[in-house]
Amino acid sequence: MQFPEPSITREFLSGFLETWRLWVPLLLLLIWVGWATRRWWGGRLLLLSLVVLIIFAATITLREEARERVTMEAWNRLRVPLPQAARIDGLQLATGTMVRWNKESPGHLLTAELGNEQEVSTGMVLAGEVDHRWYEFWRGTLARESEVRDWKCAAGKVDIYTSGELRWCVLAGPKKTSAGDVPAGTKVLLDPGDPSDVLLHLSNVGMRANPGDFWIAPDEWFVLYSDGELQSVPGPLGRRGVIFDSGVVLRYGAEDVSRWYPHDDQVPAAIAHPSGPVTGWRGDLSSSLICEGGRKLDIGSRVTIPISGDVVTTTHWDSSRPRAKPVLDSLHCKLGPI
Repeated sequence: MQFPEPSITREFLSGFLETWRLWVPLLLLLIWVGWATRRWWGGRLLLLSLVVLIIFAATITLREEARERVTMEAWNRLRVPLPQAARIDGLQLATGTMVRWNKESPGHLLTAELGNEQEVSTGMVLAGEVDHRWYEFWRGTLARESEVRDWKCAAGKVDIYTSGELRWCVLAGPKKTSAGDVPAGTKVLLDPGDPSDVLLHLSNVGMRANPGDFWIAPDEWFVLYSDGELQSVPGPLGRRGVIFDSGVVLRYGAEDVSRWYPHDDQVPAAIAHPSGPVTGWRGDLSSSLICEGGRKLDIGSRVTIPISGDVVTTTHWDSSRPRAKPVLDSLHCKLGPI
């Protein structure tokens, strides 16, 4: 048994209740019309129809409430105390912690009730109930502001991988990085394992990011390497007369751009921060680009634009083999000044 979820009927009833201001006046109007015309067969038929409708709605509501009551009783019967302290699915749980075991996946939990607070992993003290979301991570409540994996997380909602590592939290205060000062309130998403790149989602405050003096607007997403250097910024973005439609990844040094174009059936490894200064930008074109020999790179083409020079890197698919693969192209294209 998994987490109780509202049925389609319950969703319909909830939506119906939320719109009561629309249908209650209409229902009262129909009742008044039916009562005023009750001497004629049309009025009597209207009143009879309304009575049948009300009885049907009441029956459905009572039946749904009974079903939910049975479901919650079954859900609560899964709640048992841990006989002894144990580390389960990445969480260190104390003796007597009330848990619900996942009957569909023996040895794993659905929930754990931590009481006022428990230190479930190094540096992470949680309070209340934690839910095992899918199979990759837990979602719970951080009891107090804590520094975990070099990020100072605010008290409140937090996600933890089943390895016991921080997955997601809200930044409690500004954080200095090589790319710039990340403002408080930013959502932080980390990969399992260290070192980890970090996906950041700004709240209602923007920031300047370097290298490149990029302005990242409020509510935008961007990525930092594990050492705090800037990896990508959100689009649309213009560089050297080229407008990128999507997020733009910075190229550092003489980085091998071929790793940005893996085979479809391969999962690319995490991109480590290369050495050297920024030498280009990679992204998807929002307008066509004219290159040598009159070749046109169409909208949506993924290209790497250099900071200096006019050699643009892109790909085309070689379908001459049994399994098509991307082939890198280096073209001289018409670019604007830096």
